[in-house]
Amino acid sequence: MRVYWLDVTYPPGSHPSQPDYDPDGWVPESVIAEWQAFEASTESEGRADGWSPEPKSFHPSYWRWPAVRATLTRRAAERRADLLRGLGATVEVVASEPVRWPEAAS
Repeated sequence: MRVYWLDVTYPPGSHPSQPDYDPDGWVPESVIAEWQAFEASTESEGRADGWSPEPKSFHPSYWRWPAVRATLTRRAAERRADLLRGLGATVEVVASEPVRWPEAAS
């Protein structure tokens, strides 16, 4: 068994760990384009009163990078990596050496 984690490089200025971090209005262009395409495809559909075309997650004070955490399956690590890549990050999935569990005491 191995443990997997992600080596993430965020786009310039998009993460609090970077000196040029500038979150005001920052949303990846690919996400904006997808949202605009979705909006265009649903313009004729009825919408409930109070419906907003901009979800809270796009508001700068609500948007956060998805968590990066160790996982026990390669599939889970790859799915999280794909999510982060879709938001503009460069991601490498890194595997640990095989984990050796201690023998169970009888």
